[in-house]
Amino acid sequence: MFRQEYFNLLEKYQDIVRNKEDAEQNNAYEVLKVANDLTKVWAEGLIKEFFPQGYLGHFTNRPTNQANKFKAYTWAKIYPNKNAPKELAYTVGIEAHCGCVVKIDTVGNIGSKRIQYLALRGDFNGQSPIVSMLPVEKGITQSLDQLVAWSIQEIQKFKLTYEDLCTKLQLKNEQDSDFENRQKVRPTKASVEQDMSNKKHSLNRILFGAAGTGKTYNAINHALSIVENKPLDILENEDRTKLKTRFDQYKDQGRIKFVTFHQSFSYEDFVEGIRAETDVSGQLTYTIKPGVFKEICDFAKATVKSNIDNQIDLANKKVWKMSLGRAGVEDDLYRSCLDNNVILLGWGDAVDFTQCEDIGSIKNKLNEINYFKESEDTAAGYVNTFKNKIKVGDIVVITDGNLKFRAVAEVVSNYEYDENQEYGYHQVRKVKWLKTFSPSLKNEDYFNKIFSQSTVYNLENALDKDKLALLLQPEEKLSSNLENKYVLIIDEINRGNISRIFGELITLIEDSKRKGEAEELSVTLPYSKEEFFVPQNLYIIGTMNSSDRSLTGLDIALRRRFTFIEMPPKPELLNHITIEGLQVDELLKVMNQRIEVLLDRDHCIGHANFMSLTSNSKLEELAQIFKQKIIPQLQEYFFDDWAKINLVLFNNGMIIENDDIKMSNLFPKINDFDHEYFEQKKVWKLNEDAFKNVSNFKQILGPQEKATTSA
Repeated sequence: MFRQEYFNLLEKYQDIVRNKEDAEQNNAYEVLKVANDLTKVWAEGLIKEFFPQGYLGHFTNRPTNQANKFKAYTWAKIYPNKNAPKELAYTVGIEAHCGCVVKIDTVGNIGSKRIQYLALRGDFNGQSPIVSMLPVEKGITQSLDQLVAWSIQEIQKFKLTYEDLCTKLQLKNEQDSDFENRQKVRPTKASVEQDMSNKKHSLNRILFGAAGTGKTYNAINHALSIVENKPLDILENEDRTKLKTRFDQYKDQGRIKFVTFHQSFSYEDFVEGIRAETDVSGQLTYTIKPGVFKEICDFAKATVKSNIDNQIDLANKKVWKMSLGRAGVEDDLYRSCLDNNVILLGWGDAVDFTQCEDIGSIKNKLNEINYFKESEDTAAGYVNTFKNKIKVGDIVVITDGNLKFRAVAEVVSNYEYDENQEYGYHQVRKVKWLKTFSPSLKNEDYFNKIFSQSTVYNLENALDKDKLALLLQPEEKLSSNLENKYVLIIDEINRGNISRIFGELITLIEDSKRKGEAEELSVTLPYSKEEFFVPQNLYIIGTMNSSDRSLTGLDIALRRRFTFIEMPPKPELLNHITIEGLQVDELLKVMNQRIEVLLDRDHCIGHANFMSLTSNSKLEELAQIFKQKIIPQLQEYFFDDWAKINLVLFNNGMIIENDDIKMSNLFPKINDFDHEYFEQKKVWKLNEDAFKNVSNFKQILGPQEKATTSA
């Protein structure tokens, strides 16, 4: 409940410069801080009851303004939803002469729009369409819950709504502004829909086939086809070395990522998890780190604003880390800095350090105002760095927590003091914003260590200048990654535990659930609590070895969300290889026909096993392929059933009985029944000599070879 004392003090000290040596003033200051706290609780109650999608704007519990003069009011800003324009808010508070006040008010410096607003608002005479007042004598009788109920009642009576004011003042909500920026660089919705409907570029696909059929090899072609918007048949005719070079370049740029699933791969590896890290000061911290899937999703929907005309030379520049308010909490401070081309320091409060040339004089200045003793050294260090150590031309990296950064600026002025700064951050350096990133970029891509929580410090020991120089290359003034296509390749997708790895995100990868679709969905991630969606411009390519697990055994949730493209063996790719009259393509074709009959199609032998013969078409190379690849693969397929393996090889003499093993010698004391078992048991071995004669390879062709010979 607000007390009469609060209103008396607001009136008594209005516009008086605070003197910290005045005990009576200090007492009033502390009492009015309580009034500020009550105002905040009032606002939070109103948000809970009336604005479920709303949030509290930047709140500073200081009874004085930027000029260090006592204010005649308390106030708290309420934005009705996350997309509300930052220039307009509902406010609640108490005022010296008006009592308890709820109104719609402008925020910050909005120029001529403030004049328009004042004309719409009118005077505080009870006739305003957007202001309601409860006289002091009534206000001091109300509990905070009663004030919340009164506020709701009065807001509902306003003759102009929040939306009406936005329209009349031509204020755009945050979503509209973002959409306009994206429209400058992204394709039209019609063109996106047409591309998404193209099956050749389906959003989710799995390349499946037996071992050695070129699934990973073809995944590179599919990825390039998507990123470069080229037909597969054109890429297949290009030089492989050039294709691989371009693929690697896209990987370096972050447009293609590659990951392999395995039994130990988890949600924390794929989406996000908590990891132990050591920051630049050597302290162990536990931080939330994105996995490969979240990383590429964030990158695919990123927007970059650039203001770089020429390459930045970092050779003689120092690079500094700086925080602008708390990440995710004081974003309006960060936005204000972007709008006004400044960086601001809150340490030192409303003290002008213009004449302070070293840390000693800064400490003396802080002592003059009885600055908090426990924070004096810290404040002096930060102010000294901000004012004296950072030079014109230096680079400042604006962080977003300990793991990301959201902007890079170049300092263009010496220290300035601004007594009228809106947020109470009076220490100012003017900057040129070189690049801003939304969402923020990972620091590990450009820095060697995670950031510490210190407000401002030199990044010399944590910086990779070469990578930062690449980041600061000139580019378009506004670019959105939404105009580009991004690809995540998941090798061996069937080897991972799909439910464990994807978790709740398995639904979001569907075409119809992507951001921008009619049925778009998002989820709140369990660790970071971020709202997460999958963008339309991310493509997922999986590969799976069908000899490991058939499609029928694949996770149903995964299977119905992917298009499946078979990668069969292609003997025709070997038709140019002849070894002493043996056509290698025919050899592969006949063996696979036998495997299909004896086993199934999923266990055929892939043509990739024989591709080394393209550059070395010798019998010795073919023999090595059979001994090291083909026969071991057949052993695995047929569970060491050598009789069936011999059928595939058409009993060509490469596998023979091991006569060196005599059962009677190994097991001399056996009964008649066991003796019969051992007599039927055969032990096989490779006949090394058979691999030296091409006729034994030709024999695999069987009757076809005989027919050819007789003809």
